[in-house]
Amino acid sequence: MCKGFLKEAIGLLLELSDKEVKVGKSKLSKFTHKRMVDNYIFVEPRVIRLAAVGPDCVRPLRADTMKGERVSLACSETVPAGTAFTVVISSLSDSLEPLIRQALDYGKLKGLGQWRNNGKGRFSWQEVK
Repeated sequence: MCKGFLKEAIGLLLELSDKEVKVGKSKLSKFTHKRMVDNYIFVEPRVIRLAAVGPDCVRPLRADTMKGERVSLACSETVPAGTAFTVVISSLSDSLEPLIRQALDYGKLKGLGQWRNNGKGRFSWQEVK
């Protein structure tokens, strides 16, 4: 979930930025950023245990297909506001650190999880040394 958020946020930041980010001999672009996040950024632990899980969020998904309109239900777990968790984000390249910080700052606006486009899952972060 965290890596997926980082891929989306870094991709957006690269589209908005006019600066070039170099990682080793390669430069980061909107075409290569997912591969770079997969291979250079690591999030631990792999499974995040949350103390409380709230009620399920159910909503219809609609799609217009060649065979006509389709409707299905999507169901996801939610967590209460104020839920905290700790992850360690490490990178093989120091040049990615400012981009990771910007992506985490973007989480205040976008959110984390399946319903992040709906504004759910917004978060703040702090660095712990």
